[in-house]
Amino acid sequence: MSSCARCGSTGRVDLLILNAGTGRFGDFLAQSEASLRETIAVNVLAPAVLARRLLPGMIARARRAGGRAGVIVVSSNTAFAPVPRLAAYAASKAFDLSLAEALAAELVAEPVDVLALCPTATRSRFAARAGWGGDIPGAQSPAHVAAAALRALGRQRTLVLGPVSGSLLALPAIARTAIAQGIALLLPRRQE
Repeated sequence: MSSCARCGSTGRVDLLILNAGTGRFGDFLAQSEASLRETIAVNVLAPAVLARRLLPGMIARARRAGGRAGVIVVSSNTAFAPVPRLAAYAASKAFDLSLAEALAAELVAEPVDVLALCPTATRSRFAARAGWGGDIPGAQSPAHVAAAALRALGRQRTLVLGPVSGSLLALPAIARTAIAQGIALLLPRRQE
């Protein structure tokens, strides 16, 4: 099991940060099938499965303790638009954004805060692994992104970070959150 910085104990998770991400830079048709499968497995399947497995226990513990749990799903600015030469990555991050927004709306009455984190490029080894060829100009520091996400958790549902994109995408992010909440109110709740 894991260690939990938020709860100070071992073996239980009360803050889940779904941060893994992979993708290849280049034309979609030039991508290998193995690369596409890896992008979808890491960026789509892993966050969905981990959230599904861990959220019930997180919510139950938060209820018992009278506290709150937290989930940060790391998406990307690329989730808001199709991005040529990063097609599979952008599509997978759109999934992460929609997953986080839907979970936030579904779990609004539960003691769990869900945040969709949509940073622009962040200084990491992602660019080199993706085949970009070096650092992405204007990339944010991981410390800045992490601190901003932790400040936003429980205060908003979607956080868009970036020197330019943060301002440009703030309004669509707010609209998406409102739409998700509206749909959650309209659709009947089914328990299985």
